[in-house]
Amino acid sequence: MSAQHRHGLPGGTVRNARPRLLLLLAIPVLAWSFNYVAGKWAVQGFQGATSRPAFTVAILRVLIATALLVLLALLRRTRRATRYSRPLSWRDHWLLFALGFTGVTLNQCFFVTGLAATSVSHSSLIIALTPVLVLLLAAAWGQERLRWREALGMLLSFAGVAVLVLHAREGESSVHGDLIVFLAAAAFAVYTVLGKDHTHRYAAFDLNLYTFLWGSLPLLPFAWLECRHLAWKSVSFQGWAGLLFMAAVGSVLAYLAYFAALKILPASELSSLTYLQPVLATLFGIALLHEHAGLPLLGAAVLIFAGVSLTTGGSGSRPAEGNA
Repeated sequence: MSAQHRHGLPGGTVRNARPRLLLLLAIPVLAWSFNYVAGKWAVQGFQGATSRPAFTVAILRVLIATALLVLLALLRRTRRATRYSRPLSWRDHWLLFALGFTGVTLNQCFFVTGLAATSVSHSSLIIALTPVLVLLLAAAWGQERLRWREALGMLLSFAGVAVLVLHAREGESSVHGDLIVFLAAAAFAVYTVLGKDHTHRYAAFDLNLYTFLWGSLPLLPFAWLECRHLAWKSVSFQGWAGLLFMAAVGSVLAYLAYFAALKILPASELSSLTYLQPVLATLFGIALLHEHAGLPLLGAAVLIFAGVSLTTGGSGSRPAEGNA
């Protein structure tokens, strides 16, 4: 069966959509891959302006991304002149708060804090473990049943992480940084499992908007404290550029492009893109941050990729995208 028939699109539609589809695919892959370098630049640019640069960057990223999503929501409503989503109940808001707290608050704070203490290559490979953690949690909560192939994939993936941790390179990566990034992946896995049976009830844009709204709420008191003591003039251009890239491109534009691509291709085919991100992120880290890549890193990457491939059955399950 041809790709156009499989997707329910006529041949001419697929040909006409191909340039747009390539652009939609390129935006999230490049944005989420470069996001690691942007995070490094942002934290470096805020050093000297605050005693906790990574935490400050994480908070500001969430707040700026939330403000941009709210602005886009207002523009959507103005353009359509009607409500674009169904009214939400209190039960919906409790679920969205849980999703926002795990998928935004914890995930972003752990991600930026861990990234600041370890290398881009280590961070991107550990984040690639997210589908494995999703399956492990789903099995623990009775949503999935583990088979021997998936169990083997988990063992390979965690062996790859062990190689990363045991070969942490002083000055670039660290054990505690790797572990904090692992917590970021775990938080996003909890988000994915929590929302598995419910998120289909919401439009993609609505889900992102409300999870960021609720996810930003616990950070507001910390934002007030951090901004009071932030030496704004001491933040470098590199710091602001990295922060704005993470918020506007990594957290908003990439999401919009990804979900637009989902309207053309099924999630199972988009899942293969997750394998590109650690590769591109590592190349960006080597080229722009002069990070080192040796045999232990290559071995860890092979183990993690093989493990994730076995665990997800090739590409049968939707990836946990955008958790960087």
